[in-house]
Amino acid sequence: MRYFKIVILMILFLLSLYLSCKRVAPPPQVGGVIEQIELANPSIIPLEFGKLISISEPMPGTAHLWFQDDSSTIRMVQFSYGKQLISKDVWVINRH
Repeated sequence: MRYFKIVILMILFLLSLYLSCKRVAPPPQVGGVIEQIELANPSIIPLEFGKLISISEPMPGTAHLWFQDDSSTIRMVQFSYGKQLISKDVWVINRH
């Protein structure tokens, strides 16, 4: 009888813990869609893109050229130095 009371108390305790738990909301989505534009002339990178601030090499033979203009907008241009080609696709990250 004593163990029966202990078991019942444990069950009630666990049930109260379960019922008192509040579901946590998922974290809010961060980030957004990165705009993509096309170069009018893929052999020229416009001066409006601003200063070259970084170069990264995501894979052999390819470089990402990162530019920042006066309004802090960042643009990424992909360059294949193996093929000597500038991609017409430019990724634009607006900053406020």
